[in-house]
Amino acid sequence: MSLKKSENFDNQAQSLMTSLIQARNPVTNKQEYEAAAQALLRMKAAQNAIAEKKGELLAPTRELQQTAREWFGPMEKAIAETQTFVKDQLAGFIDKAVKESSQITKDAIANGDMALVLANMSPVPHVEGISLRTDIDVEIVDLDQVPREFLRVELDLTKIKKAVKNNVHIPGLVCSRKLSIAVSGNTGDE
Repeated sequence: MSLKKSENFDNQAQSLMTSLIQARNPVTNKQEYEAAAQALLRMKAAQNAIAEKKGELLAPTRELQQTAREWFGPMEKAIAETQTFVKDQLAGFIDKAVKESSQITKDAIANGDMALVLANMSPVPHVEGISLRTDIDVEIVDLDQVPREFLRVELDLTKIKKAVKNNVHIPGLVCSRKLSIAVSGNTGDE
């Protein structure tokens, strides 16, 4: 599927870009404020129109993606589940082989059988494309004993903002209010 932009599209895009550049003016009086507010409303309308057109253009791809998920999803899920099973089986074999090899190696060293020690050095076959790694699981047993360098603090910004809006002082934080402008695009003209 090939798409081609119309000349009208390019003209509208250029006009929008020009108006965006022109809207970047300082606001120092009521007239400039009103002009900037009207520019914001036009930008919101353009933003909505762009989102709508883009949505129309992307709708077939969303349907295609959904179809692909429906077709291939069950196979991908089955492959992933089987990979997990096979990996678990390989890991179990490795654990068992390493324990057996370790014991055989200890006995061979005790008996001075260096040939058996050398033969036992690789209890798991090497398969090209398969590598082993060690994953580390961590369980917290006493958080107070964990050094601070291993901790990360995450603030609950939603909770903080709600508290600040209710004039609650939060020790250890400096919270400042900043006015922001929201553009709904609803002008009451509709």
